[in-house]
Amino acid sequence: MRILTSLALLAVIACGSETPDPGTDSGLRPLIDAGVTLDTGAAVDAGTTPSDTGVTDAGVSADAGTPADAGATQDAGSGDTTPDPQAAEDIASIRAAEPGPIDVTVGRVMVTTVRGEIGRDAAGFFVQATQQGPGLFIAYDPAPAGLTHGSLVTFRATDCADSYGQRIVTGLTGLEVVGRGDLATMVQEVSQADDLVSNLGSYEAEILSAQITLVGGMEFAGNGFVGAAIDTNGLPASGLIFRIPETLQAEINLAPGCVLRATGPMWRYRDTAQLSVYELGAVANVDCPGTIILEAVATRATALRMTFSRDLREDSLQAGGGQFSIDGLGVESASLASPNTVLLITDEQAGGETYSLSVDDTLLDAAGNALDPAGRSTEFIGFEAGLRLRITELSANISSGCDRIELVALGNGSVEGFVLKERTSTLVTFPAITVASEDRIVVHMNSGSDRCNPSAATTETQSKDELLTAQHASHVDSAWDVWSTDRGLTATDNVFQIIGNGGLIQDAVLVSDALTGTAAGDSERAAATVAEASEWTTQAGEVPEGGFVDDSFSAHAAQGLGDEATNGSTSLQRRAGQDSNHSGDWHDGPRPSSWGAVNP
Repeated sequence: MRILTSLALLAVIACGSETPDPGTDSGLRPLIDAGVTLDTGAAVDAGTTPSDTGVTDAGVSADAGTPADAGATQDAGSGDTTPDPQAAEDIASIRAAEPGPIDVTVGRVMVTTVRGEIGRDAAGFFVQATQQGPGLFIAYDPAPAGLTHGSLVTFRATDCADSYGQRIVTGLTGLEVVGRGDLATMVQEVSQADDLVSNLGSYEAEILSAQITLVGGMEFAGNGFVGAAIDTNGLPASGLIFRIPETLQAEINLAPGCVLRATGPMWRYRDTAQLSVYELGAVANVDCPGTIILEAVATRATALRMTFSRDLREDSLQAGGGQFSIDGLGVESASLASPNTVLLITDEQAGGETYSLSVDDTLLDAAGNALDPAGRSTEFIGFEAGLRLRITELSANISSGCDRIELVALGNGSVEGFVLKERTSTLVTFPAITVASEDRIVVHMNSGSDRCNPSAATTETQSKDELLTAQHASHVDSAWDVWSTDRGLTATDNVFQIIGNGGLIQDAVLVSDALTGTAAGDSERAAATVAEASEWTTQAGEVPEGGFVDDSFSAHAAQGLGDEATNGSTSLQRRAGQDSNHSGDWHDGPRPSSWGAVNP
């Protein structure tokens, strides 16, 4: 057998509150997913596939070479073949413990899934002692110990933490491989289960198998990952997510309507249930429809965004736009805005007119297949300018979370239903306020704070001077004052966006406190969304390979976040009249604030 002592963790996870304080970023990252990484130098056995679960046993044999840990030895003799059911109580005690130092000796348990580091998801492995759980994630690289799914191990847990709702072991010692068992004995068949979301805690970290149907498109789901909403026979329209590495998605190119068998652990991101896999062997019986146009939306009077059900083969897209035909409208160019999104530049569209659009059979999906003939055409409505809002000024560093964001109206009308978002969260949904072109709106944070709002002011809906500065010191008489209950903006890396009626992103800005550094997962998710909508690019008009992630997020964001004066006297500002959807639209660093007026 292999015995390892005094093992040091490769991933360190902060304990404490999962909710960042106002104006700060806790830096916590969820250790999401737990797929299988076969990176041991081991030979792969074809294995068997139990007919009742569709589980594929990779059958990985142990690496006979020298282990990475100098103290490790290889025992070729026989070992245990089943976990100890009593060890389930050891796992339960860890799950019930307070975050921090612990001392729990875990009896013989089975490793159900292993994974290497992917993006910012730490390497680790999952264990169970019985098919019904409980399960547990161990944030330790399984490769040095030669762990594979099916390995039987014992260890002593010395520390634990919570990461966005998920209990994890962050310290251990005395890891010992004592045998190998049959993974299929641990897998729960849950295709008919109706409580995977409502009873998430009872499935967390356990290995599950289900036949799933993708009902949503693959979207950014963290650095190196994508995810899609899924249905099962027992749980339709529940918010259940299927999450896989981008590299795996590039290989199998899943799309809405795909039906498959997925076998992997259940992870959680707060209350979101995520059935997760990491390798091709964890999916089976894949049956997908052909690639089709999902939607076509006019984003400008001369621009059209087309979204396809699958990623496209980049070299099959002709830059001249000749593959696309629009009745009564010329197409000047075509470019790939994201792997499954094409941006067309057209002749000027007639606002409100219905156009018919089609694409020929030379445009191919990533697998090299032409689009499904039944899904090569669609209709769209010509762009109607209407009222738009633009972000012009912001401060995320005012004391006590009394932060502000200023918007300017481009056109006349009501902003009712418009949404201002920070990262992936809503700051405010605007009430019925009728604005005139060039009117300013100042959105104030922390409405419930005595320091930010000592006079208990409310949102102005009748006029800009409805609640005067003389009575409400935080108000700006030359602007519409709107209040948000949000307790303050994050001042490290951030994304702000305005969403108008119809769900179209009207404006966005990426902001950062440095030119390099790690970006929060929600910032990266929001950046992917606005990039796909062509509302943010590099100054060269491109989206970096891999997206706006970490250093590439910071390098292409407007700078100076967190450097604003704590009394609101300086702010980050858009250059007057600039709207090229990149950092060049914004001044470098804070400038004297101009709330309620045109930026100098």
